[in-house]
Amino acid sequence: MTRAREPGPVFSSTAFCRAWAETYGMGWQPVPGEGDLGVVYRRSRRLGLRDYELGPRGLYWGAEGGAERSAAVVLKLARRWSTLGLTLNCRYDARAQLDLARAALGPARTVVTEAYTHVLSIEGRSHAEVFARLKPVTRWQVRRAERAGLRVVPLVSAEDLERHERLLRAWAAGKGVSPEPRRLFEALLRELGERVVLLGAVDGEQLVATVLVFRDATEWFYWHGARDAAADRHFATDLLLSEILRQACEHRVRYFNLGASNGIASLEAFKERWGGERRAVWSLRALSPWKRSLVVAWARLRAAGAGGSSGAG
Repeated sequence: MTRAREPGPVFSSTAFCRAWAETYGMGWQPVPGEGDLGVVYRRSRRLGLRDYELGPRGLYWGAEGGAERSAAVVLKLARRWSTLGLTLNCRYDARAQLDLARAALGPARTVVTEAYTHVLSIEGRSHAEVFARLKPVTRWQVRRAERAGLRVVPLVSAEDLERHERLLRAWAAGKGVSPEPRRLFEALLRELGERVVLLGAVDGEQLVATVLVFRDATEWFYWHGARDAAADRHFATDLLLSEILRQACEHRVRYFNLGASNGIASLEAFKERWGGERRAVWSLRALSPWKRSLVVAWARLRAAGAGGSSGAG
């Protein structure tokens, strides 16, 4: 998320790190002299080393104020923690900062991997203008949900989170994945306050879909969503996204980030029909030479062990 200097809610990396570390039993600490920035870390069970990460689980970091200033922050982070291992997840508009920091650290000490997200530019547009640019099928699905009487409600109470947990578990079981625990959402709502919103779509009295969005001054980030495929007959997720876009336009946000799709074609198609444009994002992995040697040696030992096992018998 951005380190913005504009009116409006500013996403706090330290608050997110507190919530994440509390939920998953990790450590966290603020970045000295950088206010809202924090890192989480987990100690390696095998080597007893710490791995630090800025922006865990799908969050990508960017900064306002020019590439040189932003690169200085990236470099500060990397120099402070690269002796122990640091991962920087950099946003689509932070490649210049990443390249400057990588050049200063030395390419031999860094590894950069590329992924993609989908971003909808909404700067200076009303909700009606954004809505008119969507594909006809998307507009039709939102209107169908409205005609069916679905309601959008904030999920904030303990009862709300219990209903969300039941929906999330059912959705995850259908996908064959592990759901995020309820205590994570409780921690995020407590730590982030107005910088996060969890909305639900209700059909009658039944919760049929939810979305969680992080709210920064310049960008809102669609981080989590779940739906009851059996009960959702009226495109509830589309209604939720339309409502969150309405709020983003009212707050004069520049970008709505629909998040990564992990190569899932159906998710990419969904985000593209919502107007999302594919943008590259990057993760920079910085290691000191001695730790890099340990990691490489450990990988070779594991590969050798796997090769010996597969050849036996």
